[in-house]
Amino acid sequence: MQILRRSRSRRAPRLAPRLLATGAAVTATAAIGSLATGPAVRSPEYTHLDKPSWQPPGVAFPIVWTGLYTVIACTSALALTNLARHRERAQADEHELVPPQRPRVPARRSRPLSRQLSRRSAGLRRSLAVNLALNAGWCWTFFRAREFELASVHAAVLTLSCADLSRRAGSAHRGAGAALVPYVLWCGFATALSTSIARRNPRR
Repeated sequence: MQILRRSRSRRAPRLAPRLLATGAAVTATAAIGSLATGPAVRSPEYTHLDKPSWQPPGVAFPIVWTGLYTVIACTSALALTNLARHRERAQADEHELVPPQRPRVPARRSRPLSRQLSRRSAGLRRSLAVNLALNAGWCWTFFRAREFELASVHAAVLTLSCADLSRRAGSAHRGAGAALVPYVLWCGFATALSTSIARRNPRR
């Protein structure tokens, strides 16, 4: 038993490689979005938009997004690592030498726990990829294309994606899901702000 525990500890999935991967994905998202955001916010067209009085000052946005991007990378990596560790433990238990007893009455076969955890991990990765794509794409819809009504819908879909990401991460690690709640709230606020700007600046 002690040897088995040592072998498991040596094979335990590490957080660092996953953090590097999620960090790289988040950094790419921020860079792609900034290509559209940077020039637009300095343009006269954006400066002269009719914006609501409750819009935060421009300096607040990069500060908030830097914090949120850091949280996204860390929580996603933590949740994926936790799922991988549980999957390896489940695989070790499923490969024990004692053969399972066959049921006397035919029963519906359930998926092994390790396979369920693999599916959850794949689902979390897909949710993260979709979320980051929507995140970067919104900048181009709002700032580059200046399609404010479409950007409002885009932001609403992004908010739903954030909620899904928080739910999936929370099912793997409760703290990771809770840490993503501000991301959901911020994108919900962005939806309201985009909608207000779209109403104040109708297309001519």
